Amino acid sequence: MSIVTLTDIVSDPHSRRDKKDVRQMHAGLMEIDSDLVISKVHDKFIGTIFGDPNIQGKKLHSVLGPQLSQEQYRDVVSVLKTLVLNRDIISSTNQKNPFDCLKLTIDGPQGRRVTKYIRCEFSKDKNFDQTGRWQIVVVDISKSVRISRQVRRSSEKAEVKVNTIMTLLRFERDLVNEFLDATTSSLRNIIENISSRSDKAQPVRHRMEKVYCIVHQIKGDAAILNLNVVSDQAHNLENSLSDMNQKKELFQQDLLDLIPSVREMIASVKEIRQIFEEIVEGGWGREQRQNDDSMMRRLKYLVDRLAKDNNKKVILVDDGYVDTSIPLHLRRIVNTVVTQLARNAVVHGIEDRDERLAQNKTPYGCLHVSVQHVRGKISICVRDDGRGLNFGAIKQAALKSPLFRGAEVEKWGALQVLNALFKPGFSTAKQLTQHAGRGVGLDVIKSTVEKHKGTVTVKSIAGSFTEFTMVFPST
Repeated sequence: MSIVTLTDIVSDPHSRRDKKDVRQMHAGLMEIDSDLVISKVHDKFIGTIFGDPNIQGKKLHSVLGPQLSQEQYRDVVSVLKTLVLNRDIISSTNQKNPFDCLKLTIDGPQGRRVTKYIRCEFSKDKNFDQTGRWQIVVVDISKSVRISRQVRRSSEKAEVKVNTIMTLLRFERDLVNEFLDATTSSLRNIIENISSRSDKAQPVRHRMEKVYCIVHQIKGDAAILNLNVVSDQAHNLENSLSDMNQKKELFQQDLLDLIPSVREMIASVKEIRQIFEEIVEGGWGREQRQNDDSMMRRLKYLVDRLAKDNNKKVILVDDGYVDTSIPLHLRRIVNTVVTQLARNAVVHGIEDRDERLAQNKTPYGCLHVSVQHVRGKISICVRDDGRGLNFGAIKQAALKSPLFRGAEVEKWGALQVLNALFKPGFSTAKQLTQHAGRGVGLDVIKSTVEKHKGTVTVKSIAGSFTEFTMVFPST
């Protein structure tokens, strides 16, 4: 039962209260008989509170019914039955009493719905043993509730700010600044795709798919820095885009409906930027030495976090994956791709401890990231020693997917099965999670690599390993 507690705002109903104080709180007195009928109304203000000047003669729960949620109404009826059967009320000291704070929604001026919060304080009539009559002081506590919520929101906002500061301080200043700049640019790109007019070259679905890829990248980047507010917002936006993708036909309005969610992300990034600038002004990062392993440390943090979330142990092995080994113009792109592949390896590829031991493997999985420069090209390889790709399961998922024709899938060889993994919207995940199930990860990787004149290949042996290799021109 969801009840707002006001013990620190409204004084105890059993304590004595000056009549003048009660009036200042906007209160009124009424009586109900043993049949729960409102037998007498002592103050006209009661009618104002309930939005009905003619409540006398009506049963209390019938007056409250249209103004309460279903949950509150059930709780109210339960308490009123206690009044009749036990001739007693719920004690606020040992049990939640819905009458401590009832949320009413009444018809206000000009047909507008108005929300009020009231407190009903029950006391027995002096002749209660003969009449069974209750007196009820009805107090309008709307202002107190709103003040309480404002204070709570301010407190929560301050707590969020402290948590954000502690999160940012785990990383180098330049790393955080890079995220903020890139995410701001990405959000600007999203708005442009949403707002621009459709034409033959840029139909709505094509722009929706571009937004999908950008949001997926933002989520991954935010997760690396443990900025849960942004990653959760991106995940929710992915939900909306996924629902949109199921429609046979898309219109400009479908994209425009995403704007409120995008604005929430923009506001969150702006707030993080403001906090970032405040702690930079406070001296953060002045004495930080420039390192060339920020990408690896960022990746290790993500792998450790994902492994813990999935009850696994994963060791990240660095085979030359340092900032200086990647050309500056490719650094962010490579980091984005490697991040997504590492995420897939930990969530999908590497088994948990029991499964690995059952297959005579080490209890921990290994994830290798290597970088090589050969003949004017740079090769980045991400390899895990997990369960490998299940070609049969991929083929079965393809048969059930509307993205492929069943007759063609039946004829697939190993190469076609692997290529299916890069099809937009295709996924073998049985359920959607924060980390998997949308079928956009490998599609994003392929399009990102090819956009920068690179290629991506995959090798796998069931029960042994999976390896992705990206090759880019060095210049």
